[in-house]
Amino acid sequence: MYLFGIGSKVLDQAQGGGATEDISLLLLFLSVLGGYVLGIISGLLPGIHNNNFALALVAFAPFLAEKGLSPFYIAVIILSNALSQTFHDDLCYKVIL
Repeated sequence: MYLFGIGSKVLDQAQGGGATEDISLLLLFLSVLGGYVLGIISGLLPGIHNNNFALALVAFAPFLAEKGLSPFYIAVIILSNALSQTFHDDLCYKVIL
């Protein structure tokens, strides 16, 4: 199993755990970038938390799946959002306080 090669495979748990799907490097990069931007927003704006974005992404998951975005990429967005929010939240408190 290749991790980040072109045409690499990932297990798709929604189809019984045995099926595989191709990982698109472009979609992976855009998912990480989108999660990073959401992390900046949730880190710098008080009252906005990454759980708000995670709930919205999970709620829109069926719609996004119809458009071709698998749950793997949604999980990548949520993970990169949480990681980015951790650092930008600390930055916000240091600048404001």
